[in-house]
Amino acid sequence: MGYTFDERMTVLGPHVHDGVPLVQAASAAGVPLRTAERWLTAYLSRSAAGLRRAGRADKGRHRLPDELLQVIEGMALRRPPPHAAEVHRAAESCRISARISLSSV
Repeated sequence: MGYTFDERMTVLGPHVHDGVPLVQAASAAGVPLRTAERWLTAYLSRSAAGLRRAGRADKGRHRLPDELLQVIEGMALRRPPPHAAEVHRAAESCRISARISLSSV
């Protein structure tokens, strides 16, 4: 379950600003104590930035060659949709024509 920055601060705020024990603040919010401890460590070491979720390093990138993606996406738009075996055969023909190994992607 992903918690937002505001939810994390709601849990840590009473502990950091008002001196409420972390066990009590976490329990009141329904968050496991160990999770609250990790958030507190991140908050103390990197301040509020430590509570923000990091973006994915691979966001926006594909692991498959463009030609293969185009074939698969084109097949997915067909009605009725193709069987998995048809998609596999098309992918294999792309691999053979481009001399790539699907096991390496």
